[in-house]
Amino acid sequence: MSIKTKKIIVILAFIFIAAFLAGDLAFVSRSNVAEGYYYIDENFNIINKAPVDTLPGKFSKEGYAIGDGGVDIWIMDKEGKFVKRPDDDTTATNFEEDGLFKTCKGYYDKDFNLVIEIKYSDNYSPCKNIIDSNPRAFSSNELAAVPVYRKMDNDHAAVEVWGYINKNGEFMIEPQYKSAEDFGKNGYALVENMDGTFVFIDENGNEVSKKYSNAYPFSDNGLAIVCESDSKRAGYVNDDFEFVIENDGYVKHPFSDNNLAAVSKKVDKAFIWGFINEKGEQVIDFQFGAVPYGFVNGYCVVCKGGKWGFIDETGNYIFEKKFSRQPNSFSEDGIALIQDDNGLYGYIKTDGTWLLEPQFEKATDYSNGYAGVWLNENQKIKTQ
Repeated sequence: MSIKTKKIIVILAFIFIAAFLAGDLAFVSRSNVAEGYYYIDENFNIINKAPVDTLPGKFSKEGYAIGDGGVDIWIMDKEGKFVKRPDDDTTATNFEEDGLFKTCKGYYDKDFNLVIEIKYSDNYSPCKNIIDSNPRAFSSNELAAVPVYRKMDNDHAAVEVWGYINKNGEFMIEPQYKSAEDFGKNGYALVENMDGTFVFIDENGNEVSKKYSNAYPFSDNGLAIVCESDSKRAGYVNDDFEFVIENDGYVKHPFSDNNLAAVSKKVDKAFIWGFINEKGEQVIDFQFGAVPYGFVNGYCVVCKGGKWGFIDETGNYIFEKKFSRQPNSFSEDGIALIQDDNGLYGYIKTDGTWLLEPQFEKATDYSNGYAGVWLNENQKIKTQ
């Protein structure tokens, strides 16, 4: 090796060491080198010493996460410790806005005490071990949608149907629906009948609208998307079920919290998307090739010219970076999960800077300060 080559190697080594000490290159050390899912906080601290194999669920504000692995679920606290689950015979739903943990047995408080036990009758039984078939959160009218197995008339096998209970665990609206949504602020809930039609009901179970071929629950601004079965009229109705915004050939999304809704129209055999307000006025021009959902936490994921980005309520991009693959929405933490062209996941902030550059083979959204990432054997988290 020549003297010149040796000098170059020494210089490069010095640059690397200097950069590392200066913070330009930094990695999070790991006490456990086994591969699997680990939870990290926004300071990149790994909280669980032992990895998990099943997809890690989001942390609730109560400080718990559950594994999204079907029947064999687990519960973990923010210290990375596994918590004994309250009902070993069923799947579960994490704490939601009602502050309760849910299984088919009932509702549990933050200390996992059973506070509401669902009172089943001889006519129907719990839907055990069925993913996405757990009781829902209680609405403001103190009713919650609950699924059961029930033998229907002229049906030899029991089927899953939904009804509504009160906070005593008693069914106030008998299980009879193919699906059931939460009650809105106006006191109406959208249900799907066994024949596939949709209708809105009040808290007594009375139908308050006509049957629709398709419908969405009411948004917070009091408007709901419906499509009439007979006339094929479609659009947004108010809580008197009068059309406020008529069908004009657009495909529509429900209104977001900022009272903007994504709508599309067909131009030259392709759909382009824009946004309207609750008066039906166009506020962001038709220009996007795709809008998979509306505004979430103040920003919206859009695609234009084959590239994905984020816009604000004015329709302007919030930063210049664009992506070839559809990103997730920004979480309440102001962090979005991004996948790069190599299929690796990272996290970006609303100002366009990276919290963590793409480096993970699998990852989940940040929620209440924590995210789940898959680390390969001996993989360290690159922070800068």
